[in-house]
Amino acid sequence: MSARTPERLDELALKLKDESFLSRKGLGNEVSVWIFDYDPADELLVRQFIRQQVERSQLPGSVGRIAGFDLYELAMEIAERKGVLDRLESMEETRGPEYLLEAMRSILWASEFVSLMNERITDESLVFITGVGRVWPLVRSHTILNNLGGRLDSLPVVLFFPGSYDGLSLQLFNILDDDNYYRAFQAVPTR
Repeated sequence: MSARTPERLDELALKLKDESFLSRKGLGNEVSVWIFDYDPADELLVRQFIRQQVERSQLPGSVGRIAGFDLYELAMEIAERKGVLDRLESMEETRGPEYLLEAMRSILWASEFVSLMNERITDESLVFITGVGRVWPLVRSHTILNNLGGRLDSLPVVLFFPGSYDGLSLQLFNILDDDNYYRAFQAVPTR
């Protein structure tokens, strides 16, 4: 575990309560996308933090409600809506894992993830996107970020990324280059 992750999560928790963060002040015309990168070994700690923040945001008197979206869970929902979820296991057994991967990639469009998220946002003032590592290699995080639109354009979005983000490029699990993404801000500097 990275010694810095708990400290950085504490800093993020404070930022999430900051009215200027929630109201997107100081960003000009920039999209309000923030990436919280973390050591993949800290996945369970980060998941616990996310769950606590979302649950606390639902309590009466909280500053702002958080909509939490797990990309893996959304991928399974899309597969179910398209009638293939029940066939995935047999598809892999009969045709192999490469076929399954390509079949899933052909139905998992970034626009559908974004559409599902937009459908579910009601009165939330902040969005968490998680499950980046769980859904890889079916979906890449930069494709989701590049397709944000609708309500997601008007709310701060925090993408939790198991790897590193240097303000320009994403490196999943600290080993796989995800792609360059220039429109996001680092939620809490790694120093």
